[in-house]
Amino acid sequence: MSPGQIVQGRAHRLSWPGEAARIPDFQYAEMNSAENRPLSKFHWLIPGLGLLAVTVAAWVTDLDLGVSSLFYESGGISGWQAGEAPLWVFLYNWGELPAVLLGIFACLSIAYGAFRSSRARLSRSGILVLLALVIGPLLITNGLLKANYGRARPNQVVEFGGEREFRPVLVPSFRSDENSFPSGHAAAGFALLIPYFALRRRHPRWALAVLASGLAWGSLIGFARIVQGGHFATDVVWAGGVIYFSGFAVTRSIDSLQHFRNFIALKHWTPARRYLVQGVALTFAILIGAAYLVRLPFSRTHEWVVPIKSGSRTANIEIVTKNGKVRILRDQTIGYLKISTTAYGRGLPITPVIEKRSLVQTGASGPVLYYELLPAWSTIDFSSRIMIRVPKDIQVSIKQPEGDPEALIITESAPGAARRK
Repeated sequence: MSPGQIVQGRAHRLSWPGEAARIPDFQYAEMNSAENRPLSKFHWLIPGLGLLAVTVAAWVTDLDLGVSSLFYESGGISGWQAGEAPLWVFLYNWGELPAVLLGIFACLSIAYGAFRSSRARLSRSGILVLLALVIGPLLITNGLLKANYGRARPNQVVEFGGEREFRPVLVPSFRSDENSFPSGHAAAGFALLIPYFALRRRHPRWALAVLASGLAWGSLIGFARIVQGGHFATDVVWAGGVIYFSGFAVTRSIDSLQHFRNFIALKHWTPARRYLVQGVALTFAILIGAAYLVRLPFSRTHEWVVPIKSGSRTANIEIVTKNGKVRILRDQTIGYLKISTTAYGRGLPITPVIEKRSLVQTGASGPVLYYELLPAWSTIDFSSRIMIRVPKDIQVSIKQPEGDPEALIITESAPGAARRK
């Protein structure tokens, strides 16, 4: 009999040194086979010590602020110009896609395993991966910690031009508008290591390759978020820890609960129950895909040119937008005012952006303008960048709605100076 082979039939009695054990008649297996080898203490001890070491180092040193300061530049429209490089923007926009595809593949594996009894093991692996994905990235990372824990992002703290207090890792503020801990993007990247727990017994080499790939992808995405000023280094490290130990906990639970193992083996399920499992798994696959479609990145650009009469001295502009960052550039070669905007966020790719603009008056002192840029539909995220190019001698006054914590105005006449409304 090969290791892990299941033999159907009446009950069998195994003779162990000093005792006799009776196995139920629906299942008989070699209990010491590689298939049933439990996770060792090193599977939690080594990662746990590594996570503890990084946390203690962040407590006793300026690890978080020191790493983030390497990518912060005073001045400019955000202070994190390095994060605008195409590679980091690409990882921010699309780095979560592999985790979404993994979730869909896990659902399809469950459905296929339920369809063919010879592939029941595939269903077990799919259930393990799907449960770990739901518990780790979805429930713990985004549902519990990011929504309630409270830690300001690097681009929000006083040390980097913001107004929030910096807090070391594991020192929460419990503010719902501070969502730095842990990194959701990095967690989605680290999610690719979860299949390690499903492969480690039968395919140990493949399992190690999957583990290394998941750690590398999550670290790369996490590095991108550090460069962009979106997360501290410990936010990324703890995202990896949450995902790893979620997979570890699900695996241990499945291994220790024999009834659950028998249940998900699907060996003795009736056709009706198999069809039910297939339907539920396929429905989950569709829902995962649909949920991702409504948070795809989108971008829209607009331009507005306003002539300025000779002798005008000022331009008063009221701007209504969300998370708006405004930059004023003076150009002695032009005789007009030009507003160039880029609106971007996450939602349906076809999400329209409403642009409302009006020339309120053209007095002797200069034009008075109203400009509005908002999404027509509800979006997961929305931000805008507004560039205002004006003649050199025109003084520009910008009015923005109160209560926008991201409102930022930077003028060319005072390099590096930024004032928040």
